[in-house]
This record gives sequence, structure tokens and C-alpha cells, in this order.
Amino acid sequence: MTNKENGIQIYCAGSLREVMGDIGERFRVDYGPRVTVTAGPSGLLRERIEAGDRPDLFASANLEHPRKLKSMKLAGPTVTFARNRLCVMSKAELELTQANILDKLLDPGVRLGTSTPVVDPGGDYAWAMFKKAEELRPGSFRRLTDKARQIVRGPTFPPSKPGVLSLIEAFENDEVDLYVAYRTTAHLLIKRVPGIVITELPAELEIEAFFGLTLIEGACAQAGPLALYLLAPEGQRVLADYGFIPVLETSECPESSIH
Repeated sequence: MTNKENGIQIYCAGSLREVMGDIGERFRVDYGPRVTVTAGPSGLLRERIEAGDRPDLFASANLEHPRKLKSMKLAGPTVTFARNRLCVMSKAELELTQANILDKLLDPGVRLGTSTPVVDPGGDYAWAMFKKAEELRPGSFRRLTDKARQIVRGPTFPPSKPGVLSLIEAFENDEVDLYVAYRTTAHLLIKRVPGIVITELPAELEIEAFFGLTLIEGACAQAGPLALYLLAPEGQRVLADYGFIPVLETSECPESSIH
């Protein structure tokens, strides 16, 4: 359970850990309430809310988890507040390019890492990319899902460190050769692990991720203004500074209001 006397409590996807901390501090300086951020795989955070946790806001790396909470009458409507895209991080010696990316992904000798589907939307988006690969080369989906090592695991096999740090360990310990991830995660990781390069997916494999925000039942009064701050130009600029794609750049918003 969360303590409503501790300011605004926000549960957010692990990929949002740093940017939400930054936005929370800016909001505190401008408007007063302290913002406490708890980050982790969106699916696990949703399960914690279902089990009784009551943060004020839930910022998920997809739309499905917050919408499920709404269907259970544990949250309000879901708003798309940011977008992201997938890319592939790899060791430089792999010489990965957009032209050979599918060949490398399918190569039995190349060790592939992803997040865990259902538990973490990053894994769901990777699986969606594998389905696009299936359209290009039949049999690809089964081959890719069979070989993918799921680095961000569920509660039975937690990584030794949360979020992006488990990816650092995967590359430093020579457990993977390439990893399918958000562009924002990739830009964080290359600052910490030498010899890692980022390759954008070709258009036929490109996947866009929609990040959803919702107010949780019983949210404190200040949570609504923080939600609006995230959607306002100030919050959108900070998201863009961290590599997210602002929703203000698109009219393609599956849901666009929060109450």
C-alpha cells in the first residue's frame, strides 16, 4: 500500500525511471508536492495495483495494462502521453546494419535478448516485431521466440538489478550479442557499456510503442495536475529530451482525455 501523506506516488515503467524522476522534481519545484517514483516492469506494477497497492498515477509502457485497471474500476481512462520505438543494440564486432538485421537475428550463432512478454511491454513489442519478420520470412516468429533470452524476468527469476542495469550485466557478462529494446533504453546503455552500437529497424520491421497514463482510484488531489503537466508542453519537452516521441507530434492518440 502507498502512503498518501508522502505527496504524489507514481508507478511507472522501468524505461521511464529517469525521465519521471526528472519531471517529478521539476513539478515539485514549480508546484510544491513531492513526487515519489516506483519503477519496474509495467505488468508487475499492474499486478501490484490489482493486489491492493494504491499509487496516484500509473504510467505504463503500453495501453493495455492501464486499460485493464480501468475495466476493474481501479483506474480512470487511459491517455497516451508518450511514444517510443524499438531498435537493436549489438556488439560492434557483429557489424549489424539495417540490411542484414533479420539475417543476424535469425542466425543460430547470434545470441538474442529481449524483455519478457506479458510481464514487460518491451517483450510484447519485440514479439510484435517478430510477427512482422514472419510476414517477410515464414518460420521467423517461431525461430526468434525460441532463441530469445528473456533478460527482464518475472518475480520467480528477478534480475540482480532492476531495469536497464540487467542489460548492462547481460552484455558485460557476455550473455547476449544483440538485444531488442526501446531506443530510449539503448541510448542509456551505450553510455555505460563500451563497444555497443544502436541499429534502427528497417521500415518493414519498425514497431512504435504507445505509453499510457491513468489516475488510480482514490488518487490525491495533486495527481491530476501532475498528469496534465506530463501532457503539457513543459512535460512533453522533458520527455523529448530523454528520447521519447511527444504525443504533441501526432494526432494518432487511441484515447486522449484523463478525468
